[in-house]
Amino acid sequence: MVKSKKKLLFVINHVFMPLKLPQKDDLDEENEQTLCKIVYETAQEFEDAVPAEERPRWNRLLKMLQEFMTAHRFLKLSKDDIIRSLKDAQSGDVLAFLIRAQNAGVIIRKGPESVVFEMFEVSPPNEAIMSAESRLNRSFPDQSVRIPTDVFEDIKFRTELAGFLAAMDTDILDSAPITVKAKSAVTEVRDTAHPRYITQLLTDILRGMGEVVEVPRIAKRVADDILWSNTYKPWRRSAIWLVLRVALQTTLVRRSSGQGRYKELIAFLHARILQLSLKLDLPNYFIACMQRKTARRLAKLGSIAPPFLLQSIQDATTMAQSLLQERWKAAQEAQATSLNSTWAPSVLDIAADTVLSLHNSKEYLLESLQGTHRKSASNTFTPNHLPRLFGAGNFANFSVQLLAIAFISDDRLTALADFEQAVLDNLSDWATENLFSDDSYLLIASCMERYSDAASKAYSSNPELLSIMILTLFKLWVELDRIAITQCPLLAKFSPEVPCTLLHPLLLRTSRTMEALDHVEKYLRGRYFRAVPGQSVFASTIDEASFAVQYFDQSGYHQVLKLRIEETARAQRLNKITELHALKARYYGLIKSAEDCEHEYVTEEDKQGRVRKIMSPQCRRCKLEKQALAMVIVVHEWPLPLDPEEAKAVVFELAPPLPFAMWRKVTYTLLREICIPAIADALKQPAYMQLNSCPTLMLFHHQIGQDPRVVLASISKSFGVSHYREQNVAGATEASVCVNHGLKWKLFDSSRCEWVTQRISKCSIEDHCILRLHPGRYQSLQYAVSGTSHTSNETMANQAACPTELTLHEFMAFTKIRSGPRLQWLNIMSELRSGSLNLQEEAVYSLISQAVWQMGPSALDGRREWHIEPTEWSFGETLLVELRDVLLRLKANWRNVIGLQVITTVTSRLLASATDAVVIEKGLKLLREVRDITYGWLNKLLEKLGDAETEDALQENRIRICEMAAICRGTYDIDVDKAWALFSDTEDVAIFVHCAILFNYHSPVQVSNLDVRFRNLLVRDRRLCHVMEPLVIHCIAQSREGLDRAILRVWKFYRPYFPCKHLPMPNDRWVVTSTSPSGMQKSQAVHLDLLSSQLLIDGKPLGRLPQAILTHPTYTRIFGQRSLDVIPADMPGMDFETSSPIGFDLDDHGSGYQVFFALRNFISKDDPGQLVIRTQRDAEILELIPHDVFKNDLPAILVEDQTHWLNVSTSKGQIEIRDLKSKWKSSKNNWRIQFCQDDHGSSFMELKNGTLIQKLIDPRSATMSMMAANLRPLEDPDYLIVTFSATSSRLVVSLPRLGLEFFLNDEKDPSLESANMPGMIIDANQSSETMIGLQSQLILRERVSSEPCLRQVIIPFTPDTHLTISSSIHHCSISLVTDDRPNVRYLIYMIDPMLGRLEGDGTMLSKLYKAYLHAITSHCLPDPLTGRTGTEEALEELRSAGVMSFQKLGDSERLMLQKINELTPQREYYPSHLK
Repeated sequence: MVKSKKKLLFVINHVFMPLKLPQKDDLDEENEQTLCKIVYETAQEFEDAVPAEERPRWNRLLKMLQEFMTAHRFLKLSKDDIIRSLKDAQSGDVLAFLIRAQNAGVIIRKGPESVVFEMFEVSPPNEAIMSAESRLNRSFPDQSVRIPTDVFEDIKFRTELAGFLAAMDTDILDSAPITVKAKSAVTEVRDTAHPRYITQLLTDILRGMGEVVEVPRIAKRVADDILWSNTYKPWRRSAIWLVLRVALQTTLVRRSSGQGRYKELIAFLHARILQLSLKLDLPNYFIACMQRKTARRLAKLGSIAPPFLLQSIQDATTMAQSLLQERWKAAQEAQATSLNSTWAPSVLDIAADTVLSLHNSKEYLLESLQGTHRKSASNTFTPNHLPRLFGAGNFANFSVQLLAIAFISDDRLTALADFEQAVLDNLSDWATENLFSDDSYLLIASCMERYSDAASKAYSSNPELLSIMILTLFKLWVELDRIAITQCPLLAKFSPEVPCTLLHPLLLRTSRTMEALDHVEKYLRGRYFRAVPGQSVFASTIDEASFAVQYFDQSGYHQVLKLRIEETARAQRLNKITELHALKARYYGLIKSAEDCEHEYVTEEDKQGRVRKIMSPQCRRCKLEKQALAMVIVVHEWPLPLDPEEAKAVVFELAPPLPFAMWRKVTYTLLREICIPAIADALKQPAYMQLNSCPTLMLFHHQIGQDPRVVLASISKSFGVSHYREQNVAGATEASVCVNHGLKWKLFDSSRCEWVTQRISKCSIEDHCILRLHPGRYQSLQYAVSGTSHTSNETMANQAACPTELTLHEFMAFTKIRSGPRLQWLNIMSELRSGSLNLQEEAVYSLISQAVWQMGPSALDGRREWHIEPTEWSFGETLLVELRDVLLRLKANWRNVIGLQVITTVTSRLLASATDAVVIEKGLKLLREVRDITYGWLNKLLEKLGDAETEDALQENRIRICEMAAICRGTYDIDVDKAWALFSDTEDVAIFVHCAILFNYHSPVQVSNLDVRFRNLLVRDRRLCHVMEPLVIHCIAQSREGLDRAILRVWKFYRPYFPCKHLPMPNDRWVVTSTSPSGMQKSQAVHLDLLSSQLLIDGKPLGRLPQAILTHPTYTRIFGQRSLDVIPADMPGMDFETSSPIGFDLDDHGSGYQVFFALRNFISKDDPGQLVIRTQRDAEILELIPHDVFKNDLPAILVEDQTHWLNVSTSKGQIEIRDLKSKWKSSKNNWRIQFCQDDHGSSFMELKNGTLIQKLIDPRSATMSMMAANLRPLEDPDYLIVTFSATSSRLVVSLPRLGLEFFLNDEKDPSLESANMPGMIIDANQSSETMIGLQSQLILRERVSSEPCLRQVIIPFTPDTHLTISSSIHHCSISLVTDDRPNVRYLIYMIDPMLGRLEGDGTMLSKLYKAYLHAITSHCLPDPLTGRTGTEEALEELRSAGVMSFQKLGDSERLMLQKINELTPQREYYPSHLK
């Protein structure tokens, strides 16, 4: 009897081949001996049942099996065992041997006059198995030779034959599958050897002593498979099992009725293994597979099956069926009784369970009622900003930590602008002074990394600022390149990798940035002039022209390093050869010692009482042989490639010069991350090893920084990490142990895990520098904005493409602007004159901005080819005349604000290129006119702000004010050297500051949900503050009148008094003054931030809540993005109150609430502290209790999406729970908590509906636990609401997410009855006799018993159907995961015992969901209800006409079909590209 489950599973896998097989090799001598023993014992039992006249022949068969089992009890054949077997063979005996190393089987049949040798291949090659669609058709034997008996009886012949077979069993010869890796031939242990040394060599040897003979062949359809999952060897079907079957079948088939006997024996064997498996706790699918295959064997035999076999198979299959039925019945009973153990409502004290415990919220509620968490905050305002980054002449001050902190701070936009200014002002001079510094390139590289990460996030979706970012990065790169070339001159011969045309798409507005672009492009042209054409650092091939090879040839250090590596490797190789010889000697010594020993045996008695000898587990010879065969040696892999250039490159990469390494990393990162967002055809082969982790070279590797990014990596595996790593000592040679370098090196991006390709030479930044049109009338004309390749003729010919929303004139005018890159300015002037462009359209503004900002190529005279006209005075004057005419047409209506923005943009860009004084003067005058008009419009909008009747209208007016203020300030946005003229008097300063304050005051708290144009306008205005900061500071220092005017216009009670001053650095952005005291009014401190334009009075925002409150989670949950007008609070302990009541439009009283705010313990965004919100109407004061305070104290449905208002104006402690959407509306129908402050009292929660009062059952009570346990199949306990009415004595359980409700009826035996489906109660029997194991289902039945009893099952459903599946050894348990979804759908199926099925509502979703649930709950036995297994029922449903016929599939149906498709197993191939 086999007591080991592991050994029996081995036998089952290889004999029955169930659907689920191991994914790795499971062959070992114990498992194979178990298989041989089971076959032998089965044959013994079979012999006892055959007729007496056949038993002599079966004795010989048993002898063959005994000899086979004895010969193969070890991992190698014993020569002595073979000699003994050959010597003891009598006439009619058969011997069988598996020659493992040669993948061959040998069968020897001894007759009275001759001996026949039959040879055949055992396991087919992998290719044959994998290419076969089904089983392989094979015939046995392959070769057969007959020799005279007297030759066979020659002792010398037997000795030589035994030695040959024993040697062939272990010797790995050239017949073994060979793989060539790195020009080293290695044995492929995952494939099978060619059997030619047996089927050809042995055959030819024997033919010299006898003759080829034809013997009856057998044909077999052999099933095999190759299964591998991240292991050394794959799973293959046992070769011993095949040899046994061939030996048995060829022996039996040549006798009368032999074929039938063979099939009977195999069927008997299947039955016996099935019986053995029933004694061990094996999974159902194993038993079911064996049962069916055994029954199929019997069916194939038909009527010829003898009675004893019929009885044996019947017994085995019946026992298997009984076990499966027993397990299946247990699963059904567990399902049926899943609720019974928890249901005992008579023991509950329901009234007592209405007392709320409130463990989590009690302390907070007490503090609110006692006022202990409200303490007034200090009014003293002390800003604490980080040091500014601009003006740093020494870039060494830009430490990694400083930039990291600055770029992630709340003021990162200022930090980014400061850094960009520092790069333009100081970088070039600093780099010149530090060309030979050891850390200058490291500093620039770290600055680029930090700046790129921060700017790419902050400037996302803003092409204008992304252009500034790219320009700044390439300014930094230029200086890094200068330093790298100075310290590594060879780099100058190689391409800079940055195309000269790369920066042409940039969008630039100022002369300063244009000059920086000219400098970068001039430098690139010089670099390409000095570089050797075609030489790239990122070349995909390694040859003598590679940078690494050229540098190696010049570097004595690297040449010495290569010699050291090779000398070390030669010494290691000599040691490895010595080790091999020593192991060989030890191997042969063990073999010799084993041969000098005799096998040790013990006796064993079988079931029939026969005594036989078996090998002793303590046999010394066996142990020595096993030890010898287990000996392996690890190969030595040469550390460097065979190719000389590749070897030089590898040595170079072990210790590249640091300036070059930093340059390569930064250049590649810049091009790959910024200029090539995605490479569609990137090489996706995995990197098996990076150079810095190569074991043979780690000793010589020099670490370059923390993340070199561009490294050498191999597209092939090293011998050291492959399955070729170890060689069996028995077959190892010096050539197989000392192998070549197996890695193939290429440049690899270790950050993105992709191969570096030459695609970086084709990089482009166009996607970053295109203004995108928003959805609307012009969106289909994006091509007219993005490029200049379309011509006027093409536009005229393409009139059919004109969108229906546009007139033909608008279409022609729009597409004409950029039709020809050198005609853009002329086209703009022409269309402005014609009036065909609709200047009220945002798309027109984007088009003209793209045209005037995009740089294009540089002309020979240094000017931009696309922007020659703005430098000519005649064109400038004419353009300004046209712009002024447009202004006169537009100034009558403030809705033409976008048109004025177009005028401002074109004029500012003209001034950036103009050099003529007259043009500049007229341009500045035009900007003043635009400013006066927009400022007048702004004041009119301010007057109408109070006319808004709804909150949405108010927010819309605020956004319009922000937009107008930004456009008005945009008239100042020109080069600083020309902007002085725009600040010539105090009114100029007043308008600038006034607009800034208004913009800050009216800006939405969160702008992420606003359109991109507004967000970009906000950022541009912030950068304008940064650019003009020094100029505004100078103007205020000259005269404070402009500042006073601006403040007075937003705060009518402002009384200037003390002089203005600036706070010390780094807070010098703040201008500070104070008001004069007057009568009973005290002096108030006034702070103005010149960068954010925030105005503070006594440290508090004027009329607006602080940002810390506006962004607090509690505030945003209640007020969203709404910004409230506030004044200082007059309620003790509170800081702010709303200037007017809110919520009046939602309340029945017609009057609103005064809302008060106080923020306590604020630290940062991550730790926002506690926000106290109170409301007051008349004498009633309510305090908002944060909803998460009640977590686990109340059902989640009464916490999430609810607001909890505590009445603090009385001592009663009443809390009203309002829906979040009706937070300002009190209702008698809302839940209320009566909170008791006294430890001796009771808190409870009630809902009044007329005279009916319902009290909430405490979530921690026994009543709640019992109700939750019975409804857990449908709903999580957190989402149940259980209430009790004392007046009606009725307990109600609500499932709000599903829209279901149950109540405890008043029957003699109370049960939960459905309110949605009257007369239906929760069935005590929770089994529908199908979908066994599905936990998320609730079965209802009729309350009044009838025949047949109506039953139905409720099953929750979610669109993505996320399930948790836990499988036991006998069956699965499946639950639906609903997470925190606000609503959960459910499906109802009627249980139809007559038709044996679940009947849904007839919809496609109902059918697909049922099929899916049937499939995942399937058992090997049929469901009692359907008479089919779950899989069969699912397939039947999917084949039904109701599923095949449909008009349209919804999202839920498509998701269900996808889920069903995922149930199909798939085969994956390794390596995947060799499939």
